[in-house]
Amino acid sequence: MTGPAVRSLRLVLALTAAATAAALPAAAQTVSVSPRAEARDVVIYRAQPVDTAQLFAQRGSPWLRQQGLALIVETRTVDVPAGEGVIRFANVADGIITASVVIDGLPARITEQNSDFDLLTPGGLIRRSVGEVVRRVRTNPETGAETVDVGILRAANDGAALEINGRIEALQCSGQPERLVLDRVPEGLTDQPVLSLRTRSARAGRHEVKLAYLATGLQWSADYVARPSADGRTLALEGWITLTNAGATTFDKVELQLVAGELNREGQTRPVQPALISRPVGCWPMDTTTEVPGFGLPDSGLGDMMMRGGPVAYASAVPPPLTRPS
Repeated sequence: MTGPAVRSLRLVLALTAAATAAALPAAAQTVSVSPRAEARDVVIYRAQPVDTAQLFAQRGSPWLRQQGLALIVETRTVDVPAGEGVIRFANVADGIITASVVIDGLPARITEQNSDFDLLTPGGLIRRSVGEVVRRVRTNPETGAETVDVGILRAANDGAALEINGRIEALQCSGQPERLVLDRVPEGLTDQPVLSLRTRSARAGRHEVKLAYLATGLQWSADYVARPSADGRTLALEGWITLTNAGATTFDKVELQLVAGELNREGQTRPVQPALISRPVGCWPMDTTTEVPGFGLPDSGLGDMMMRGGPVAYASAVPPPLTRPS
């Protein structure tokens, strides 16, 4: 065949080849995990004097996790995948500043780096379990007896919606204490922050690398006691250092240095704040207040707040009862 017929046939073959290539799945990326560091060098900087008593009083405070600054250098052994791959560095410091990450000894091109903050929290559990089989445990407040129902979690936007025995029910809308029980941790959640690197390498291999980064949440304070001699001519000075780790990452077998001084920091040397996922626990057991004639909110200002769109929060999973206005 010649002329237009040949050109048409070539066009059809080209389109068919393109469609076939588009239908083929992309090559799966190999994921390599470095579970922990073999050695760590930590330098903690302190710009201003720190009160030791204040550090102990603020333990567990989210504010304390953003204080202090440390330079952490880790020695790790990693398996570099051939081609396109992902290397995950687990058990890094909670307050890692991703923009400060420097890695030495990695024979691969880094195309992307991220801090994975999809942490194991109640909100994260529910959000990641949509479509999964769960158990709802309802407790009778008078007898303490528990009733367990098996269902499917259908939604988790403004609260949890369950499908139980063909019905859709909202969690904690029965007027009784309820909770969800999951049989496993959803894939993708972790109890520790993870640093992920997307890499491109010509060949696979095992290598020792140096991973360095800045992190917040580490502090130190110094206290001193002076004891004069009996004759009052000399003075014995004793001092000790108090170290504070506000994160969940454990630092053991480290070479530690403490520096009193202020570093010149740019805006990108601030840690990324993970998004907090809230889980609403309040629910009116009688539908909405507009569907119950003659009833209103208690005279506590909550009604005005709701009309204005303000936040309303309850400390308990059981909402306050509706009362008829006098």
